Amino acid sequence: MDARKLYTLAKALKSLVCIETIDFGYDHLDDDCGLGLLELFRQTNSIKSLELEHNLIGAHALHFLAIGISQFGGQLEYLGLGGNPLGDWGLHELSTKVVDTQHITNLSLSTSQITETAIRCCIANEFLNHPRLRSLDMRAVPISEQAAIEILQTLQSNTTILKFDVRDCRLDADLELDIEIILKRNKYISENPYLNDLSKTMDEIDEFVKRIKNPILLRAIEAVEKRAECLKNRPPEFRPISAEPVGEPPSSPTQGSVSSLYKIIAKSEMKPHRMSLPSLTSSEILKNTPFHFDPNNFTEQEFIEHVYLPGPGERYYFFNESQKLRLSQLSYATSLT
Repeated sequence: MDARKLYTLAKALKSLVCIETIDFGYDHLDDDCGLGLLELFRQTNSIKSLELEHNLIGAHALHFLAIGISQFGGQLEYLGLGGNPLGDWGLHELSTKVVDTQHITNLSLSTSQITETAIRCCIANEFLNHPRLRSLDMRAVPISEQAAIEILQTLQSNTTILKFDVRDCRLDADLELDIEIILKRNKYISENPYLNDLSKTMDEIDEFVKRIKNPILLRAIEAVEKRAECLKNRPPEFRPISAEPVGEPPSSPTQGSVSSLYKIIAKSEMKPHRMSLPSLTSSEILKNTPFHFDPNNFTEQEFIEHVYLPGPGERYYFFNESQKLRLSQLSYATSLT
């Protein structure tokens, strides 16, 4: 996309009053597209994310982009400039116009062409002092040891940045560990806002601490709530209705159920079970009688009839025969070897 097409598209995008994300990544934008980037931020306040990764944006385009962001009436949260030849002067223009404003919470500079001077001046001394910045991505940007030391010194006094990605930046392992420790400190401060806040009273701190719960306790509470929901929605418990005669109760429950089972088997062998079909057709039945199934409305006799599955009479005999077969196979295999 050339500068003329970008300018035309930027003027047309202003008619979308609710647009929040604009992605011009991998669009071959040159350094002469500054007027189009400036036009994006005129007469609109809804843009929250601008993605310009992997183009040819340099100092000239960054100058107009910085002016547009500084005059923007909304709040730009994300700015992606990764993979661009930014240059020292252009990055300095952007940092001086953005720092101490309400814009840019997340900044991506990964794989960009940035010199050591720009890192020490614009990153360490300006962007890392930006109070709105929460995430900075500088993956695969070579950082010298001296520039890394200046970045570390600035991070020690910065308690607001929560993510600073410096992978593949040729840093020493100790420096990366120090940066990670500082980021963990900042995350702890963000999760506990009463720290370093002299306006909070002891009662307010106690109320805040009472709301904090251990993650293990939270998982246990969630499991208890799920179980209570399951018990609330489950069907009523199965209560079998006795089908035994009242006059002669069986000697034991097991004997009665076994005898009733034998009776059912004998009846099923003597004559087949036939269902009386109604005179109506199946389509008429489906139309007139809605489907209803109650799984707990079985008598003991119906339950035994449905669960009857013929098989081996004795489980001991079945397992004993299986073990004998397995031992015979093992003995045959050992004799072959």
